[in-house]
Amino acid sequence: MPYFSAGIKSEEMEANTYVENLKAIFRWEPNEVIMSNIRLLNCGAVRKQAGTATYNELCGALSVIKRIALYDDNVLLDSVDKFPLWASFRSFNNTNDDNMSRHNNLNKKNMGFVSEVSEANPSQETVQQLGESSTITNDTNTTAKSYISLRDVLSFLESSTYIPTNVYKGLRLEIEFNTNLADICPSSVGAGDGVNTLRPFLSYERVMNPELMSKVMSGYKGTQFSPVELSTVFVDPAGDAEQNKNFTLNSYNNKNLERVLIVKSPLTGGTSSTKYGQTGSLAMNKERFNFISGGDTLIPQDVSSDNRRLALLNDLYSDCDVAYAGMSPNEGDTTVSSADEQVGQTSYIAYGVNSFVSNNFQLKYQRTGVAGGSQSNEAMNLNIYGEVLKAVIRDGDSYRVEYV
Repeated sequence: MPYFSAGIKSEEMEANTYVENLKAIFRWEPNEVIMSNIRLLNCGAVRKQAGTATYNELCGALSVIKRIALYDDNVLLDSVDKFPLWASFRSFNNTNDDNMSRHNNLNKKNMGFVSEVSEANPSQETVQQLGESSTITNDTNTTAKSYISLRDVLSFLESSTYIPTNVYKGLRLEIEFNTNLADICPSSVGAGDGVNTLRPFLSYERVMNPELMSKVMSGYKGTQFSPVELSTVFVDPAGDAEQNKNFTLNSYNNKNLERVLIVKSPLTGGTSSTKYGQTGSLAMNKERFNFISGGDTLIPQDVSSDNRRLALLNDLYSDCDVAYAGMSPNEGDTTVSSADEQVGQTSYIAYGVNSFVSNNFQLKYQRTGVAGGSQSNEAMNLNIYGEVLKAVIRDGDSYRVEYV
C-alpha cells in the first residue's frame, strides 16, 4: 500500500501495455521526479497443464524475461539482451550464504551448497544443495513469483539517485518475455508442455516535496554509467580436434571498454543441464583464451588453466558460488551429488580491458574436442557482455547520450 515518508511516496504501477508471453510496457508521466530504486514484482509463470514443474535452478523465475530495456521515447538509455544468461551469471556472482539466505527466496532459484558427511562412512563427503526448487503450478495464487531490483540490472539506474521526467519526458520500461521451456523449467520439458507469463508490476518511490522536486529538475546534469553491450560469435563443433579461433569484435570500436564477460552457451539440447538448462556457461577441454586490441596482446600469456580463469573472474566480479570441483567438465565425479547437472555448467570467462578500443579488438579462443565427449565437442555461441562507458549530458531543455 502506498505510504508517505519525508516527502517521498511509495507507488505501485501496473503495466500500461501487457501482452501475455510477449511483453509488458510501463510508462511514467512527465514532470515528476522518481527515485531509481525501481523493483519488478510478480515475475513468473503458470503452467498451461495441470500439475507442477520446477524453475531453472540457476536463474529461477527471472528466466521468463528475455530482455529488459529503458527508453526515453525513441532513445535507448540502457538494456540487457539475452537476459536469462545475464541473470544466471549474476545468480552465480554471489556468496554461497547470500544465495541460500536471500537471493533464492527473492528470485525463486536454488543455488548454494553444503557439505554432508555420511555417518556410516565419515570419510565420505558429498556436496549438495540445501534448498529445494521453487515450483510452477497452473494456479496464479500458488505458483512461485520473483522480485528483482532493476538497479541491479540497469547501470543507468544504479548510477542515479533521482530520475526527473521533465528531462526524460517519455520514460518507459519494456520487458520482453521468454517462453522457452528449456530455459524456464529444464527438468520438466515434455510433449505438449507450456507456460504463460504472469503480469508483473513495478514498485518505486516518487518525490512529492515541491522544493526537492524543483531542485532536482533544475539541477540535474546527467549521469555517467557502464551498460553492458552484447556481441555474439559462433563456434562450430570441435569434431574431436583442436580448434583455434580469432574473432574480431567491431562493436566495441571507439569505446572505452571496461570489463568483458563471456558466456559459453550450448546450441543443442544434448548438453543441457536439467537444473540449469542452457542458461549457464559450459566448461571446455584444454581451453585457452586471450584478447588483442589494436594489434597488442593484452594478456602476456594465454589463460589456459581453470584456476587462473576463475582468479580473473573473482578479481573482477568478487564472490562466485562454485560447487566443489565445479570448474571442469564432469568426468564421473561423485563428490557433488548432482555433478552431471552442475559441474562444468558455470565456467565463465572474464577480463578487465579498462582501455579505449580504437579498432581491431579481438578474442583469441582455443579448445580441444574429446572423442565421445558431447560437451567438449558442442557447437556454441560465445556471448560477450562488454561494459562500456556512456554518459547522459544535459544541455538546456534537452540532453544527449554519448560514449565517453
